Amino acid sequence: MARENSTLYSVLGVSLVAPACEIRAAYRRLARQWHPDRHRGDDLAKRRFQQIQEAYEVLIDSRRRETYDLKLVHLLDVEDYLARFKELILTASGLDMQPARTQHLPSSDHRQLLLTAA
Repeated sequence: MARENSTLYSVLGVSLVAPACEIRAAYRRLARQWHPDRHRGDDLAKRRFQQIQEAYEVLIDSRRRETYDLKLVHLLDVEDYLARFKELILTASGLDMQPARTQHLPSSDHRQLLLTAA
């Protein structure tokens, strides 16, 4: 399907936490750009169009996307991970969906400064 180090998200050019509307817009833009009718006889364009279709089919379906995302959890930074899987984390922890207080996590810039200072 896609190159070895690419993800379905990179095929569509969206982030790992992109909402469905952003995924849909990226798909439509890329599908128009790489449609085989615009590139008659170009096998590269045909393969690219197929990659775009496959990525969209997985990422637009919430269940398939969740399954796919679990395989990519190592690519998310802490804030993105918590934002994406908040419901799952709170449910698995037995906590109410409306936590009493939210702990502030340091930004990636702040973490980088801490790592460089150490």
